Order: sequence, then structure tokens, then C-alpha cells
Amino acid sequence: MGAPDRSSAWAISRAWWSLPRRTRRELVLAAVKGRRPRTDLPTWRTTLAWAELYPALAIPQVLMALCFLYLAGRGIYDQFGWLVGTFACYLLVAAAWTTFATSRIRRSAGPVDPGQSPDRRADTVTP
Repeated sequence: MGAPDRSSAWAISRAWWSLPRRTRRELVLAAVKGRRPRTDLPTWRTTLAWAELYPALAIPQVLMALCFLYLAGRGIYDQFGWLVGTFACYLLVAAAWTTFATSRIRRSAGPVDPGQSPDRRADTVTP
């Protein structure tokens, strides 16, 4: 996976979503837990580019959730108001979780080379 063109939000998003789901999950969970993920440098660059882009993408998601909550509260959806309200809450929680995870990715120390043995990591080697 090559590094995406950082000038295009579409290219960054496409590069992130083209990574396997398991890889994306492992990268995010490692960063959230404060660990250095085991991945190659191009994949890490794609992850960092997506993490820098995501907060701007969360704004429309939050606005949409607030609109749904407002309309559900006004009774526009009649008997389906609870379902729309639940969906809006899901959107808010997903935006909050992903914003938190991307902030941890941006502050992460970087990846560990998958070919490196566990005892030769950069964070454990002493001069």
C-alpha cells in the first residue's frame, strides 16, 4: 500500500478504507491502548493521514445526529422516533470514539517494524 496523496481528502479516505478491516482495527486499538502497532511504514503513513483528516469528517456526522435528535424530539417521526433517536445517539458515540482514537493515533510514537524481533524494539534498546 503506497502512501496516499496528502492533498486529496478523497485519496486519503480511499487509502484508509482499502486497508483490510483487521489491519485498521489493530492499528486503532494499539494506539488507543498506548502501544506501538506492528505495521509497515506506508500503512502507518496512511493511518496518520486519515487520523489528521478525520476530525473534519466528524463535524457533518455530529450535525446530522443533532438534526435527527431535534426532529425525533419534535415528534416528526411518530412511532419511529425512538429508532431515529437511537440512530442519532449511535452517530454521536461513533464520532466521539473515532475522534478520541484518531487523537491517540496522532500522538502515537509510531509503528514497530513487523520483521523486528520483540527484544530488539527501538523503545527497549539501550546504548
